[in-house]
Amino acid sequence: MEQENGRYKHVDLRSVHQVGLDDFNREVLGEVRPVLLICLSKDPSFFSQLSEIEKIQSEYGRFLKVCLLEEGFLSVFMERYQVKGTPTFLIFSSGKEQERLLGRVNHQELTRFILQTLPDLNPPVA
Repeated sequence: MEQENGRYKHVDLRSVHQVGLDDFNREVLGEVRPVLLICLSKDPSFFSQLSEIEKIQSEYGRFLKVCLLEEGFLSVFMERYQVKGTPTFLIFSSGKEQERLLGRVNHQELTRFILQTLPDLNPPVA
């Protein structure tokens, strides 16, 4: 998978914000809404995990900002936040990490993680 300026090419990420070193503070820590931040390596599960992330974005995007770390910022972030592996899903609220989940997930597991961490999150409109 090729990258351009640290951002993924040939991947439809219109609904998911890509976050790097230059905009992490603004896009994650300074966000008013809760943020689901994803640490995801370019491994064989990348596209399947991205599909699950995009489903969450389409269902909860009005209430939850969904961000994917840029590949060039991934190792710096992992060291700074002591993330032990990928994929890792982190929820930030009010500029602070609330919870994290390590490992591959399906839509149901990711939804459960979000709703357990953010019980006041408005449910998606049916």
